[in-house]
Amino acid sequence: MDPSAPISDEPPRPSRRPRPLRGLAWLVGAGLLVSLTAWWAAGLARERALGDLRQIDSETMKLVVSNLRVELEKLEFMPQLVARDERIQRLLERPGDPELVAAANGYLEEISRTVGASDTYVMDVGGLTLAASNWASDASFVGQDFGFRPYFKEALEGLAGRYFARGAASNKRGYYFACPIHRDGQIIGVAAVKVGFEAIERTWRDLPGPIALTDWHGIVFATNEPGWLYRSLRRLDERTFAEVNRSRRYSGVVLDPSALVEIQLIDGTTSRMTVLAARDGAGGPRRPGAEYLALSDDLPEYGWVIYTMSSLRAVDGSVRAAAALGAASAGLLALAAFFLAQRRQYRRQRASFREREQRMLRRNQEELERRIAERTADLMRSNQQLQKEIAEHEIAERALRDTQQGLVQAAKLAALGQLAAGVTHELNQPLTALRSYADNARLLIGRQRLDEAARNLERITRLTDRMASITRHLKTFSRKTGPDRREPVDVVRALEAALSLVGVGGADGGLELLHAKPAEKLLVLGDPVRLEQVFVNLIKNACEALAGAERRQLSIGYRAGEEAIEIEIRDSGPGIRREHLGRVFEPFFTTKEAGEGLGLGLSITASILGEMGGSVRAGNHPAGGAAFTVALPRAVARAQARSA
Repeated sequence: MDPSAPISDEPPRPSRRPRPLRGLAWLVGAGLLVSLTAWWAAGLARERALGDLRQIDSETMKLVVSNLRVELEKLEFMPQLVARDERIQRLLERPGDPELVAAANGYLEEISRTVGASDTYVMDVGGLTLAASNWASDASFVGQDFGFRPYFKEALEGLAGRYFARGAASNKRGYYFACPIHRDGQIIGVAAVKVGFEAIERTWRDLPGPIALTDWHGIVFATNEPGWLYRSLRRLDERTFAEVNRSRRYSGVVLDPSALVEIQLIDGTTSRMTVLAARDGAGGPRRPGAEYLALSDDLPEYGWVIYTMSSLRAVDGSVRAAAALGAASAGLLALAAFFLAQRRQYRRQRASFREREQRMLRRNQEELERRIAERTADLMRSNQQLQKEIAEHEIAERALRDTQQGLVQAAKLAALGQLAAGVTHELNQPLTALRSYADNARLLIGRQRLDEAARNLERITRLTDRMASITRHLKTFSRKTGPDRREPVDVVRALEAALSLVGVGGADGGLELLHAKPAEKLLVLGDPVRLEQVFVNLIKNACEALAGAERRQLSIGYRAGEEAIEIEIRDSGPGIRREHLGRVFEPFFTTKEAGEGLGLGLSITASILGEMGGSVRAGNHPAGGAAFTVALPRAVARAQARSA
């Protein structure tokens, strides 16, 4: 039997009122109640959230304005101080005197550095800069003509000049304070101080919302949003746009007359801003459509307007949550009312339907018990089937783990074959050296130079020990878990041993070795024999890359950090092709002709370094040739980490 079939098929008696009309009335009433409640809750939540944002913006505004005034006003006195200095006045009387120029430059540089000013400089009555704190920089003001600046013109009239602009020489934004320099009642020059905005903007970066400082035209000239810089909050008409360009206030910047945001004024100081086309540092769009609650404040003494903003995303989220909660509450209320109404109707009809209800209830109860029994049996069968599938899944998972372990060991044994081929390749060098030392020893013994012959025999002993150590790696590598042999190794000594083994550093057919040995002893954690094998592989690759090169040069350098030491082995050969850079450490990858190599050297090198906790990367040096950089953990740093 279908469990979804109705329990009772007796037709109900018709009520006094048509059921469709009554249900429609309840539905319309409930919908109206839910809509009104959601609208009321959303409005209340919006007002509260906007009030909280206004409070946050107000506190942020106080902090930002206070910090801005402090940063500007602390340097307002500087021009008067410079104007009274005797060195400056003597320079204005004799502007061509080199000693006076040097003294004035030194004084301005020192005082500017002491108070934290961006630039401090002195101009004659024609606007020509005679001395400046940045006299030694590439963007020096000395010799620059700033007579067109409004602050200079105001100072010549005997007033305190103030002006914001982007520097014509430095291309940096700043606020300028200027004052006249008097001598015997006459104005003989102008002293000016520039306050940079970079330090001020750094204090805004940790604030939660955007900060924008604009001029009266609405052009943003200081902000913690890089994409807003030199954009206008509102559209500039042609007359205003031309006036701003003529003022040269933003010299070297191509202004965009289009509006940065769409502004909807809420009250005198509060507005809703929607970003239209902000730009990031690369000039592309950034967060178009973002909405902010903005609070503004005028700074009339500077001719600026400052805005503090908070994102409205949190407000919209609160509104949606409140509307949903209100709608749910109203829905529950409507449901409860509907339930009470149905209950009252049920009670009115209860007396007439009592006997029929009892009969239907008994029959329904029996039917329900039968269906429950059927469903219970179905659930038990499903549960047994599920337990069986779980057991099969566990068996399959254990088999998968065993298979994975087997695959790992198989892969390792496959790599063992590659390593064996590479080790065989690496034993050719010591074997060649053994024969050379043996032949030399035989000749030396024949000439009765026994001490030198004994040293050759010692070298032969060390080479045989080295060959035995190299072959022992095959047995260690074949195990599932190899011993972690790490000890402090002198990386310079290991490199010198590898150079000696390969035969680099002597008369070797025009190969120039540049080995920049460090002054300090550099210790890394690793296996000394395997580390020498790494260096032998890299040095041999470099020597092979130099075959046929016009300039054969091998360079070795070191970089010592607190945690790791890097060794760079660079050649002056043709370098590595771009499409091969990502594959040079793959097993059996080689660009050599068939029979000249298996392509295992660099793969083995990367594997050995990985086991020692290091790494190797390949690249092309800007000056030409390939560069391989080996990074190994520093022994001192690792020892300190264990003690801590």
